[in-house]
Amino acid sequence: MDILKQIDFAMTTDTGRLSFTFVLFALIFGCILSWIVLFYQRKVVGALVRALIAADAADEASARTLAEIGQEANVSALNQLCRERGLSRVITVVGAEPFVSGKRKIPDSARFYVAPEAMPRAERQYSDKGTSIPILLLGVVGILAIGILLFLVFGSTL
Repeated sequence: MDILKQIDFAMTTDTGRLSFTFVLFALIFGCILSWIVLFYQRKVVGALVRALIAADAADEASARTLAEIGQEANVSALNQLCRERGLSRVITVVGAEPFVSGKRKIPDSARFYVAPEAMPRAERQYSDKGTSIPILLLGVVGILAIGILLFLVFGSTL
């Protein structure tokens, strides 16, 4: 706790409790960070899912390589497919090694597809609707404005 007391923007009150300002702006920072991560997931990682759906890669016979769908440079999505969570529940990889301790290697010749039973989740989780830089910036400005308003209204009374 001594390290936190050295932060020099009103973290604690005179009684040693966390100040309202610190908690409020920590929550605002957390919201903004989560929006940026969500935006990144939908835009960058979701590009692979959307490319597979657009290429009608729905089974092993119609599976596509990354080069065929123009996603060979999408390192983030490929790294997520190497781990046993998230994206690997939506995209099936043909030609990859099985998971060992939650990780696997994917060769360059691997092919990918989105199975029909994973399609609703893929569309819901990686849809591009409502995901743009102006909307992200508007959300960040909005949450900052709400935070400042809350600080001005309640900050001096707590």
